[in-house]
Amino acid sequence: AMVTELQELSLKSQIGNEEAQQMVDKLRGELDAEREESTSIASDMRSESFIACSKNDSLQVMVTELQEFRRKTCDEKEEAQQMVDRLRGTLVAEEEECAMIMQSESSAARSEREALQAMVTELQVLHQISHREDEEARKLVDLLRGEL
Repeated sequence: AMVTELQELSLKSQIGNEEAQQMVDKLRGELDAEREESTSIASDMRSESFIACSKNDSLQVMVTELQEFRRKTCDEKEEAQQMVDRLRGTLVAEEEECAMIMQSESSAARSEREALQAMVTELQVLHQISHREDEEARKLVDLLRGEL
């Protein structure tokens, strides 16, 4: 009876071992499937990380280019402002010079006008003198004729 009991226990133990082995095999299969899925997800994540890094590098290059463009634009704007300032200075200097020339020419023209006015007055005086002398000469001619 003990041997039978031991054989039954041994048989139960064997069945338990087989069930346990089946459970272990099933769990190993599930674990392998989980591991493969994990590996696949990790690989996908590495790919996405690589793509993201590449995009990040591209964006960094674009940012650097934009910063350089902005710096150049600021430099050009500053140069243009300096040129505008120089041109304004030149314009103001030319306006001042023009005003001085016009004032000088105006003074010269006034002097010439005064000189011409003086000449006109002198010519009028000479004309009046000449006219009087003509009248006196006529009177003398008339007197001389009357005496002849």
